[in-house]
Amino acid sequence: MSQVVGLSVRTTKGCPHLRGVVIDVDRPGEVARKFEHKASASDASEDQLHALGTALNSQLKAHDVVAVVIREAGYSRMSAKAHASMKKRLRGEGVALSQARRRTENVIVSDINALAKLCEMSSKDLEAAAESMCGGDWREATSSALAAQRIV
Repeated sequence: MSQVVGLSVRTTKGCPHLRGVVIDVDRPGEVARKFEHKASASDASEDQLHALGTALNSQLKAHDVVAVVIREAGYSRMSAKAHASMKKRLRGEGVALSQARRRTENVIVSDINALAKLCEMSSKDLEAAAESMCGGDWREATSSALAAQRIV
């Protein structure tokens, strides 16, 4: 059975934090499974990124992935501390992109506005649909999975 995957990368307590949502192509209204990986704060930055990539590779291997969408975060003015967090998030998104491309060429990295446009709805409606499927903590990865269905 073919699946699409939606991913989001954030930083939690200064470490990359990946969430993924898998939806079966044949069952578009249901989440098949969720997964997440939080890097260990005791590891060096490069080891955190390596662990994130290894964990994602293991998750993607378990599925017949036909499309992946990575939801990128928006940008805002930030303090030096937030800037460091953004760097870690961007690096994590790069690792996620690399791993996704190993499984399929059908990969998009985009923000909520572009994903909503792809889904032919407002960003507010896409956020609401995602939240109703998996809850608030999983909203970003779920909205990515919903958009991934559109590129199959």
